[in-house]
This record gives sequence, C-alpha cells and structure tokens, in this order.
Amino acid sequence: MTELTITVEDNPEFKDIQAVIGNILDYNNNSQNQKDIAYPLAVLIRDATGEIVGGLVGKTHWGRICGFWMPCEVRDMDEN
Repeated sequence: MTELTITVEDNPEFKDIQAVIGNILDYNNNSQNQKDIAYPLAVLIRDATGEIVGGLVGKTHWGRICGFWMPCEVRDMDEN
C-alpha cells in the first residue's frame, strides 16, 4: 500500500471538504438501499413576539450541526 499522511487542518480548503463529503456520499449511496439525502433541520428560540433570538441549524444526515447562535443578552439572562 502507498504511504499515507494524516493532517489536521484548522482552515481546510473548500475543495478538500467537498472531496471528503463527496466520497462519503458515494460510498453511502452505493452501500445502502436509499440515497443519503440531507434535509434541513432547525431548532429555533423565539421571544414572546415570535422574533428569533437564537437557534441551532444543521442537516439530518450524519447528525451534523452547521452552527449555533444565541445573542449575548439571551446567554446572560440568568445573571440579571
């Protein structure tokens, strides 16, 4: 087998991320009965008026979370 190198990168190029995800999808799609399709998911935090004041967004495949946001004034609510 060819010699392999493992790297940990804190700022990977987008094409490198696409290569890994694309190969995972190819493997999954060829190894199971149904295609591996990502569906959007959101957990939203709303105030009494319905305005979004925080939340978590992601996709349902692989349980991946894309980002989490909550403004400082909501984070510090217990300190007041």
